[in-house]
Amino acid sequence: MSLTVHSVFDNTINLYNDLHFVALSHDNSSLTPISIKLAASPKYFKSLGLKQGDEVRINHQGIHLKDQVFSLKEAQHKNLKVTNVTGLDLHEAFKRLNEAIDIYLKNKGKGLLHLALKLLERETVPKNMHIKAFKNGLEKLYETREPREVIDIIKSFSGLGEGLTPSGDDMITGVFATLYAFRSDPFVQAFLMDLKSEMEFFEHSTTDVSKTYLEYAFKGHFNEHVKALFTALDKDEPLLPNLNKIGELGHSSGTDFIIGLKIGLHIGGIIYDS
Repeated sequence: MSLTVHSVFDNTINLYNDLHFVALSHDNSSLTPISIKLAASPKYFKSLGLKQGDEVRINHQGIHLKDQVFSLKEAQHKNLKVTNVTGLDLHEAFKRLNEAIDIYLKNKGKGLLHLALKLLERETVPKNMHIKAFKNGLEKLYETREPREVIDIIKSFSGLGEGLTPSGDDMITGVFATLYAFRSDPFVQAFLMDLKSEMEFFEHSTTDVSKTYLEYAFKGHFNEHVKALFTALDKDEPLLPNLNKIGELGHSSGTDFIIGLKIGLHIGGIIYDS
């Protein structure tokens, strides 16, 4: 299989072709649904020298990067589908997760979406166009009590923000994580299916990288720390250690995702009120 280098970062090399999107990473990085870990230290990974447009081949012999071949042994995928939380009463689980998220956001929250969330209680009109759009969308989410309207508002966040994974999409991915974690509840499951029916919209609303992560989110697959978070919730264990690890992802992607978790809990309340 031949792929082309899409983008290069310190911890990730994104590859693509017409059928696949793959993220190469070093041996100290966290697993994602699209990642392949190379047997390479973070320092060595940075020295690989790949650039946008380079060709990478993957076959039974391994992963071919220029004149180097890495074993596929490290490409073993874990099951990254989030735990179905059943160990706690639904309302108690919602409460515990929301409290932990609030502590995280108060102490470590960052990024434009987080600023917009903090501005919800103020009359201030943000000058930054992204913060303004985030604030408007969040206000609508917290004002409506209609599930159908919620879906339309969620869709309006897709592609909103900057970078390979815009903040709006990271937030939507977090919403899906919360809903999937409580999918055993028939009301949540019904709403989840309605939201999943909009997949075609998301295929054309954002970047290729975000679209790929959203496709996995629609199937319930997320970063390994997200799975660990809901496993801890199900076992009534501390949540902040995993929230802190999620928060370290990307520049603000982790915080954006965590805000999505909180929005997912809010949506859960709307589902029950309706």
